[in-house]
This record gives sequence, C-alpha cells and structure tokens, in this order.
Amino acid sequence: MVDIGGLFGKNDKQNPWIARGEQAYEKGMYDDAAQHFTKALELEPGSAKLWTKLAACQKFTQKYDAASRSYAKVVELNPDDFHAWTSLAVILGDSGKYEEALSALGHVVLPESEVYLKDRKCEWLLRSGKYREAAAVCSQLISHFPGNIQYRIRYADLLMRSGMFAEARSVYDDLSSSLGQTDLISNAAFCSEMTGDVEGALKRYAHLAENNIVGWYRRARLEESLGNFKSAAAAYGMIQHYATGDDITVTIRRALSFYWDGNGKEAAVQLEKILAKGYANAELWHLLGTISFLNGEFKRAVEAFVECIHLNQTNSAVWYMKGCAEYLSGKYKEAVESFEKMGKIGTAGPSPAKMKWFEDSDLDLFDNAPAQKEQIKVEVGVVNEGLLAMQGYALAALGRYADADKAAGVVLSHAPSRLDMELLHSRCLAGLGRYQYAGDAAARVLAKSPDNIAALERHAESMMLAGKYKEAAGSWQKLVEAAPENTLAYIGLLKACSGTGKYAEAEQLAGHLLKEYQPRDLTITLLAGDAALSAGNYEEAVTHYQNAVALSSNTPAPYIGLGSAYEMLGDYEKAVEAFSSADEILPDRPGILLNLGRVQAEAGQNKAAAQTYLGIMNNHPDIAGAAVHVTTLCADLGRNEEAANAALAALSKGEGGKALLTLGGDLCTSADMLDQAQDCYTAALKLDPDDIHSLYSLGHVHLLKGEFKLCVDYMDRCLSLDSDHTKALADKGSAYVNLGRLEDAEKVLRHLTDIDTANTKALLELADVLEQLQKYDEVLEVYAKYLQAGIPNADVIRKLASIYIMRGEYDEALSGYDLLLESNSDDIVTRRLRAEALHFLGKDIEAAEACAEMLTLRPHDQSIRSLYAASLANIGKTEDALKQYAELTLKDPENTAALFGYAEMLSRMGKYPEAVRHFDKLIGKYPRNSLLHIEKALASIKIGEPADITSDMTTAAQADPKNPYVLSGLGFMQMVTGHPTEALAAFDKAETAGCKDPDLNFCRGLIYLQQNRFDMAEKAADHILKNDPDHMPAMHLKARSLESVGRLKEAIGYYDRIVQLSEIDKEMGPSED
Repeated sequence: MVDIGGLFGKNDKQNPWIARGEQAYEKGMYDDAAQHFTKALELEPGSAKLWTKLAACQKFTQKYDAASRSYAKVVELNPDDFHAWTSLAVILGDSGKYEEALSALGHVVLPESEVYLKDRKCEWLLRSGKYREAAAVCSQLISHFPGNIQYRIRYADLLMRSGMFAEARSVYDDLSSSLGQTDLISNAAFCSEMTGDVEGALKRYAHLAENNIVGWYRRARLEESLGNFKSAAAAYGMIQHYATGDDITVTIRRALSFYWDGNGKEAAVQLEKILAKGYANAELWHLLGTISFLNGEFKRAVEAFVECIHLNQTNSAVWYMKGCAEYLSGKYKEAVESFEKMGKIGTAGPSPAKMKWFEDSDLDLFDNAPAQKEQIKVEVGVVNEGLLAMQGYALAALGRYADADKAAGVVLSHAPSRLDMELLHSRCLAGLGRYQYAGDAAARVLAKSPDNIAALERHAESMMLAGKYKEAAGSWQKLVEAAPENTLAYIGLLKACSGTGKYAEAEQLAGHLLKEYQPRDLTITLLAGDAALSAGNYEEAVTHYQNAVALSSNTPAPYIGLGSAYEMLGDYEKAVEAFSSADEILPDRPGILLNLGRVQAEAGQNKAAAQTYLGIMNNHPDIAGAAVHVTTLCADLGRNEEAANAALAALSKGEGGKALLTLGGDLCTSADMLDQAQDCYTAALKLDPDDIHSLYSLGHVHLLKGEFKLCVDYMDRCLSLDSDHTKALADKGSAYVNLGRLEDAEKVLRHLTDIDTANTKALLELADVLEQLQKYDEVLEVYAKYLQAGIPNADVIRKLASIYIMRGEYDEALSGYDLLLESNSDDIVTRRLRAEALHFLGKDIEAAEACAEMLTLRPHDQSIRSLYAASLANIGKTEDALKQYAELTLKDPENTAALFGYAEMLSRMGKYPEAVRHFDKLIGKYPRNSLLHIEKALASIKIGEPADITSDMTTAAQADPKNPYVLSGLGFMQMVTGHPTEALAAFDKAETAGCKDPDLNFCRGLIYLQQNRFDMAEKAADHILKNDPDHMPAMHLKARSLESVGRLKEAIGYYDRIVQLSEIDKEMGPSED
C-alpha cells in the first residue's frame, strides 16, 4: 500500500493531530481542538500532556463529565500532577460529587496560600455533613484572612452544627458585639441554651429582632420549659404575627401557654383558629369545651363536647360536662339525654386520642387535670311523691308523656287522692292521642270535684280533640258560667259551636267577646270572621278579616279568610291580592297556593295561575289536580314545554283520560319530547284505535324521530280513513324522501299538489324530489306553478338560476339574477352569482365591471376579488389582474389560488424569474402538485437556463411521474445538456405513459447517432417515417445512419428525396404569402 502520510511530511511517525489541536485551541475553537486531541490520543494514548489538553478543551466546552474522565486519566498516568488533581476536584465539586471531590483533593497538599481550593474544600465538607472538618478548614481560612467576617460567621455556624456550642457561642458573642446582627445574637442564645446556661440564653433572646421567627420559637420553647407561660405565649404571638403562613404547631402551643397561664378566653381564641382550619381531635375539642365552660360560654361548650363525643363516645366525663352545660343553658331535654347516656356508659372511658402534632412527652401537661371519678348512681328507696310529681311535670313539658304518665301512676298508687296527678294523667293521655280516655280521666276528677276549673278545662279540651264538640260545648259553658271573664273558655265555646254547625251562636259569642272583653284580640277577630263566613255573611266576614289584618299585618290567617270571603262574593281580583299577601308571609304552603291559583284563573290571570300551579306541582308532587291545571294554563299561554311536563306528571298519577293523552302528545311533540309524545299517542290509540288525530300524530312523531318506515305505516292507516288527509300525505312524502324512495315520494307529493293546488310547501318539496331525480324539465314546471301562485320567493328564483347554470343556460340564469336584483339591488350574493354567470359566458368585461362595483361595497371580500382578478386576466388586463392577485395574497398569504394567479400573471408579463420564485413558494407548500412544477418549468424555459430547466423538469416528473409531456420534455432537456443515457430513460417512460409525438423518436435517433449506434438510429427514423413518410428530419436521420454504415446508395436515395421535398416547399412558399 502507498503511505499517503509520507506525501505530506518528511517524518512519517510525526503525530499531525497535535499541531492541528494546538492551532484550534489558540483560535478558541475548543470543540475542534478536542476532536483533534482525541485523534492524537488514538496514536499516543499514554501521553498525559495530550490528556491534559483534551480535558481543558472539554472543560471550556462545558463537557464536565468528559473532562473529569480525562483528568482522571491524567492522574492515572501522572499521580503527582497537582494541577490535574485540583482541576478534577473542582469539576467533581461543581457537579455535586462532593465526596469524590474531597477524595481527589486529598491526593495533594494544599499550600497555605491556596485560599480558593481551601474555600471550596470547606464548602464540600459542609455539603457532605462533615461539619467538624469543615470548621478546621474554615479556621485556616480565618488565619489567612483574619478580618473576613463571612469566614468567621461560617466558622461559628460550623462549630454549632458540629455540636461545639461553647466555642460557637464565643465566636457568635464576638461577632454580635462588633456587628450587632440579631441573627448572631439568636444563635449565641441557642448555644447558651444548649450548654445549659438558661439565664445567658434569656439575656441574649431579649435582644431578638421582631421578625426573627426562629429565634422567637427557640425563646418560646425555653420560656415554656421554665414555666413562664405568659412570656411563652407572647413569643408565640410574635411568630404568628411575622410568619407568612399559619403554623398549626405554634398556634396550639400558644393556646396551651394561655391555658396554663389561666387566660381561658385567649386560649379559646387560639383553639378556635386551629379548629376552623380542620385540624381537630378529641383532646382539642375537650379542651375547648372545658375552657368555654369555665368562661361561661355554655353554648360553645356544648358544641365542643358534641364534637369530642363524635370522636370518643365512651368517655362518660364528656357526657357529664355536656349535660351540665346544657342544664345551665336551659336545654333540659338535651341535659336529660346526656345524663341518661352517662348512666349507660358508667365509669369514665379511655382518654381521647393524642394530638398528632406532639410527642407523648409534650402532652403530659394535658393529663394534669383532676382524675375522672366513677359515675355516681342514685339509689331509690322510699317513693318521694313531690320529686316524682316534679319529674312527671318536667317530662310532660318535654313531651315525654309515657314516662310522665308512669311517674304520675306511681304517685297515684301511693296517694290516690291526689287530683293533680289525675289531671296530669289526663294530660298525658291527651298527649299520647288517647283523647277519649283523657276526657274520661278528667270526668272522674269532676265527679269528685264538680267545680274544679282545671278539670273542666281538661275535659273540654279533650272532647274538642276527640271531635265531640257537643260534650265539649257543655264543659266550656260551665267554665264560662263559673268564670265569666275567662276569655279562653269563651273561645273554646265559640269553636265548639262552630264545630256543631251553630254558626249564628258562634258569631254572637265572637261579637260579645269583641265588644265586652277584647275588642283588639286577633284570635277572637279571626274566629268572628270564620263564623260569619260559615254562616254565609260574607260582607261581615270581610269586615272582621280586614280588622284582623289591621291588628296583625304579618299574620297569614286574616288574608286567607279575606281571600275566601272575596271569592264567595265573586271579587276575584281582591281575592288574588289577599291570597298573594298570605303567600308572601307564609310562602310555599300548598293550601294557600291552591286557593291563589284558583282565584287567579277565575280572575283571568292565566300566566300567574300557571306559575302558581307549577310551583305546587314541583314542590308538592303529591297534591292531585295541580298538574292538570298547569297543562291547560301553560298550553293556553304557549309555554309548551312546561305544559308537556305537567301533562306527563298528571298522566303518571293516573289523572286525565284520552283528551289529556292527546293534548299531552301534542305538547310533547311541540316541545321536542318525542319519546314521551309517542307514549301518549300510543296510549290514546289503545283507547280509540281509529282516532285519526292520534294516528297522524303518532306517525308524525316517528317522522321526527327518523323512524320513516313506521311513519309510512301510520300514515297509510290514517289515509285509509281519509284518503285526502293533506298532512298525512305531506308526512308520507317526507318519509319516502328520507327512505330514498324518491319515485314513491313523487307520486304522493303529486297527489297532494293535485288536491291542494295552493300548497306551496308541497310544491317546493316536489321540486326538490324531482331535482334529486334529475328531472330538471319537470322541476322547472313545478317552480313555474309555484311562481304562478303569485308568491314572491327569492330562493325559488335562485334555484331556477342554479339549474340554468348547471345546464349551461347562462343567459336564462342571468335573467333570474336580474329579476332578483330588481327587488333587492343590494343583494351582494346575487350580484356575485350574476358576475360568475357573466364570467362563464365569457363576458369578462361585464363581469369585471360587476366585480369592481361590488368591491366598492365590500372591499374585503376575497372571493369577489378573486373573480375580479380572473376576469381581468381573461380580457388581457394583466397588470390590473396582477394588482388584484397581489392584494389577495397580502390579505391572505395562504390563499393558494391567488398565489398561483399572481405567479401566472408574472409569467404572462414576461417576469419569468419572479414567476419562478413564486412557483417555488407554492411548490414548498404543495410539493405534489405537478401543475406548479410544470408552470415553473415553462417559466424556466423562457429564462433559457438549461440546467434550471432540467432541474425543474426533473422535479415536475417526480411530482407527476405519469405525465407523458413532462417526461418527454425532461428527456429533451437531458439530451440538450449532454446526458444521453438519462434522456433515453425519460423517453422510454414518456412512451410508456402514452406519448405519441414523433419528435420523441427523432431525439432518440439523434442520441443513438451520436453514440454510433447506427442501427438503433435507423430504427428510430423508420418508426417516424412509417407514420409520416415525408418527415424530412427523420429522412436526414435515416440518411446519416445509412451513410455511417457504408450503405451509400441507399443514403443518396434519401438525400435526393429531401432535395425534392425542399424544392416543393420553395415553390409552395410564395403562394402562401
């Protein structure tokens, strides 16, 4: 083999990569230098110097991992290389590999003057957690720079981290005395604390900055440990004030400090802060409850104990505290329940769960509360009648009638003569709903004491509750006689009279009460109104109810009575006002709303009535009749969706019949609730299978749901009952159209239009069907019928024009557009369609004028501008067309048609280089568009650069490999540019693609002739002469081929023929001129 390296240097053993690397290094081209040194190391892998240079280049290009590996190689080759070891250490340290960096640095001895590396070593030791060693190195730095404050602060910090608190405190004290920084004082205090010097720590903490959160926390914990809870709370307060977020631990500790200091209110405030954030456990709730109890806030105490119980229900002490708080706040029922629960639990349960924020040692102080004692149980001995009697009344007051009755029974069993217990027994029986037995018990008391007013009252009330108004009236009468001023007895007697139908007597009693005793008593006034209303004295009832309203305008009862009285008088508007007032005072009461809806409907206020009944239906679905009212009212108001929902609600309850089913179906259809409508009509047809309305409506629903076959079936059933049912015919036709049965649709729609000639909608549908069947002549006839109906319809005229356009009858289409513009000359869409028709007719001058006019109105309409540009191009106004295309591309750079038009205009104007550039842009977006490549190639041909033409033709052939013209053109350019082999291949592809041009074979023959392939050249000439015997270029080719192979006689024959044809052409020339 030839030693190529010897050609470039005298010494074939010299390493050329070193010099290249050094040159690149000197120029600052470190990447190239690194590559050269790498190549050099392939030849000299044991050169430490080369490894050093490579590492330096890698370091400069920030390839630190590679640099560290290179330096590692250096120190492997030269263990005493100080620079390599230190560089490796720095790179490892910068990469966060502190242990490795320290290991590398340990291989060398740092001189005292090497401050930078000692500083880095100190940093690496700190980050590695080797604080004591870091402190030793930092001490060396301080000895070198005794005035460097930062080194001294770092030294103190390292001493503190390494547990050398006394030494650290000394340095911190020295620094703080000279600098006065509070952080240094805080650290000195902490070091004092850690050395057991509590007084020194407190003395130093006294100088803390207000925002030193860490220092205040340390001070708070120290104060806390010393029992100075007030100071601890104050310290925790400073932390809360300056901390950016809420520290739950700090808040809890502050609350405990307040608690231990005896400041219950502040402790509760802090605990509330914690609980408000969702951090809670049983101990916290118990503590809050206890503190609230001691603060006299019994309601909050109860709430806290309840939360505590939720977390720990087995602690009887919590139940006891809860009961006491409830008792003191007057909640006797809850207190009784708490004490009963306490009795069931028995002795105190385990303590609540520990708080998750502290260790067990932190919670020792919580357990300093008095020890919980076992539950005290009451021993029952001799019956204490007085105590049982009070317990019975208390239980009765709480509604615990069974327990109260038992207590009364125990008392009566020991003291049967106690009538008060008999009456309590009667009260309990009434409370238990046993009104007759309650009355009998009261009667027994009356038998023993006939004048006992309490017994009379109890008997009268029990009989009233039992519905025995006559017996009740007797007792009330005795009460009135015994106590004439007992107005309650009068009221009871009045109610009893009303209950027995003695309305006149009731009205007299009410009048007597109002006149003699309580003229402004609301209850009596209302009873008087009720009695008058029941007696048929409606005007008097109105007067009484109006008086009741005047006495209490915020009570609904007077308005209800007033509304009823006005309704009976036929004054419905006033009745509406009265019931509306009652509804405002006591909203959403079904009784009031039913009355209001009824009188609103009677007053003709259908909208308001519908809204009222709708509210009843939605909020009180169990009330019958409301949904039916909503249906009819909303339907009358045109609120079909609400009416439909109401109808469905009524039908679901079994309300209504066939009429409601049909109405519900109609409403659901109009509200687009088709499934529900189908159910309604189906149910109606079960009741009446031949109901033509239900049949048609159900079929119409199937049409709307897209179930066209079912639609046809139901429409056939409907038409069997009425063959001229126009709606059924229309829907059947629509169903056939959607099923694709256009011929059937045509028959149905023709039948419909025959029986209903004025049905223009059917005519339009028929025209659409005929258009889909491509029966355009019939379409025109149908549209003519439509227009003869005298109904102007621009859409029909547009469709006529579009049909004419489709059929190529542009003049007729223009007539249609002119007709449309007569009625609306500002119709820009029609004007544009007219311009397009003019363009199709070749009337580009008129089209351009029309487009110009439209652009004055809509200068930003790109489609009009595009049509304008095309029309200008067709009439030869190339420059104007170019301007329009430029405007289009400026507004929309992605407008491909405009870009193509712009490039085409440039080509027409002879600006071929610019055209080529624009075609290049288009080709970049649409590389597969062969037309773009061809246009570019044509422009390139005009420029005349063969290489460019060949390149463009090649690209065009790649985009459209089946285009024979592109392939033949490519072959010609390959031939012209001296690539005969490629030219022949292109000619073969063009011929395969279908090119029949004789010039193809002529060019092929020329190439063969140049290649001395005379037989192939002769065959190419023969192929041309076979189809065109007088083709002179082919004769030349044939003669040259024969001449070249020595067939001179035959060649002379062809030359003679060429001369003859040339003379004939010369003779023909003058006559043509």
